[in-house]
Amino acid sequence: MKRVFLSTAYENMIFVDTTSSCDQTSSAITRNIKNISKVNNNEYSVESETNSNTFYTVRADLAVCDCDAGKCGRFCKQLCSIKQKFGVIFPNSPRLSIHDRISLARIAMGDEINENFYMNMELRLDQTPNNDLDSIVPQCSSSNT
Repeated sequence: MKRVFLSTAYENMIFVDTTSSCDQTSSAITRNIKNISKVNNNEYSVESETNSNTFYTVRADLAVCDCDAGKCGRFCKQLCSIKQKFGVIFPNSPRLSIHDRISLARIAMGDEINENFYMNMELRLDQTPNNDLDSIVPQCSSSNT
């Protein structure tokens, strides 16, 4: 129960942080989505939006990017771009309903938001996440053996 609550609170915090500049992020994602290459099953290379000579490495299995934001565990533009292009769901992806996303965006930016931006973030019922948080986070045993 505590883990679920902390996870939900963390997801909400990440979402508010990322929506504060969603217009800028949305256009960056549209530009960057063409400049992503899959290196192997868990690694991607994403070109910087400001410097075409800079590429960020993303480890999908760990949900980390070597950009400044990604090094701190934040859900960065590169992770979002990979999510959009390849459908990878990261453990630190915002897992909110469309209604939650729109409500939080209104709190962060006011009533004049583009609701369509948030519509494509919802998983279809037939999709399942590619990464399972429980497989990444070690589980504690309650026994003393």
